[in-house]
Amino acid sequence: MSARAREQGFTITELMVTLFVAALFAISGWQLYAVVTQRSIEAQRTSEASNIGYKILRQSSVYSASAPLCTSPATHVVTPAPAIPTNTLPPPVSVEVKRCTPVSGLGINRFTVTISYGVGNDAQEVSHAMYSSGA
Repeated sequence: MSARAREQGFTITELMVTLFVAALFAISGWQLYAVVTQRSIEAQRTSEASNIGYKILRQSSVYSASAPLCTSPATHVVTPAPAIPTNTLPPPVSVEVKRCTPVSGLGINRFTVTISYGVGNDAQEVSHAMYSSGA
């Protein structure tokens, strides 16, 4: 009978190993959740900055005046007005629109919009560019 009594149930060693493995799964799941949440926030901010950049590029006020050649050290910086409100971008948010002419005499301008946001390690930058003729 004593042999049969030992065969029933789990040993303390088996229970400890099972609890250890379960704890490892729980810890790794929690870390994965934290990483996914952080990446989601970053993707949302990048998406909002991208939308702001495209919105600025679609404004007709950006395309007025002449632009210097792109080969020159300085490009013409256009400050769009009014400022575009943001919902999720961490301050300070700055918008810079640069315009230059890649080839002299063709009437083609390149417009680059750069949205910068955040400070320190959280600082990010999103840039978009497009070409326009006849501006």
